[in-house]
Parts: sequence; structure tokens; C-alpha cells
Amino acid sequence: VVEMQLTPEGRTRPTVKGTIPDEDLAKIEACCPGHSISGPGWGSASSWIRWPKSLQEIWRGDTPMVRSIVHPVFGPLHSWHRGWSTDEGLRWRAAAGGALTTLARHLLETGQVEKVLHVRACRQDPTTTEAIISESAESILSGCQSRYGPAAPLVHVCRLLDEGAKFALVGKPCDVSAVRALGKVDPRVAAQIPYMLTIFCGGLPSRSAALEIAAFHGVSEQDIGLC
Repeated sequence: VVEMQLTPEGRTRPTVKGTIPDEDLAKIEACCPGHSISGPGWGSASSWIRWPKSLQEIWRGDTPMVRSIVHPVFGPLHSWHRGWSTDEGLRWRAAAGGALTTLARHLLETGQVEKVLHVRACRQDPTTTEAIISESAESILSGCQSRYGPAAPLVHVCRLLDEGAKFALVGKPCDVSAVRALGKVDPRVAAQIPYMLTIFCGGLPSRSAALEIAAFHGVSEQDIGLC
């Protein structure tokens, strides 16, 4: 009844086809990050330790990570760590030092999950993004770089839950927020999605933005492809 589709403006939005039952609509409103986003908030800031003067202070270990800390921009943090993939090839091939890709691959290879739900460039149209379900390290590596454009990794969540699969999710912070909210009304989430991986998000440009960048460099849409 509801599908994620690209709008004429090049953004991914839910499209309603038919009538949504009241029970399903209530679940959508409870989970959709476009409707409501929840978090730990600032109410208990008095119980959090001070924010270090610099990242170097954290890296030296001068700040005890016994409680959460509040960053003036990013908000509440439980801890802050610096890290990257020990696979040198992956570290420089993937985004953010290959951290999420390495973690996802580790979860799969050690049997902690059966599948990994994530995204990659669409094979038919690289200016768009497709959600994929990986069951091998090679498949995970096919989506190891960041996607600066519309992405909807959650389109397969309900199917995987129905199949009884145990899987990890790699998505945007709003995607994780949505699945956490779903977990409040669907107990299968806690049992089947033990790991939800994300990274800081700088926002999602539209597909049109990618085409404009390509045009600026003299590349037409027809000439855009995957290496």
C-alpha cells in the first residue's frame, strides 16, 4: 500500500497506493522518522560528564568514559573513539576508513547475523541507490562507499522480519531511529535485528544534485556509470 518512490524533484518519499487500515496507519505514525524522531534528549544533562576541551584529550585517554557526555552540536554521546579498518585495501576504498563495512563483514563472517541489509549504487542507474540484502563479504563490499543521495534501506525490513531472518542494518541515523521505534510495537525487532550500524549524517541531497554536479564537469547523465 505504501512504497518509497523518487519524486520529480529527485527525492525519495513514501507514496500511498490504496487505503491504509487505521491500525497500519497508527504503526506508520509511530515509526516514521519523518513524523517523529526521538532520542535521549537533554533533560538528564546533569548526570553527564563534561565535554573534553579537544579530541586530543580523548585520544590521550585524559577524559574518563564512565558516563555519557554532551557535545554542543552532536548532542548526547556515550563515548567517542577513533578507529578504522585494519584491512588496508578496504580502509582506503570504503568511506570513513571502512569502519561500518568492516563491522558488518565481521558480524556476518562470525555468524552473529545471517544477513546484512544496506545500500549501494543502483546497477541500472548509478545516480540512484538501491537497498540490498547481503549474505557474503563480497556482496557487502559492493556497497562500501557512502551514497550522497536518496536512499531507503528499510524497504526490505518487513520481509526479513516475516522470514525470521537474523540480520544487521547499516543505514542513516533516521533509519535506525525508525527501526528502534518499530521495535516498540513489534517484538521481532529486538530478536532479529541485534545490530544497527550508522554514522553521522550530513543530510541527503536530491538525485538532481548529482546530475548538476556531473553537468558542471561536462558529463551527461547517459555517460554516468559504475567503475
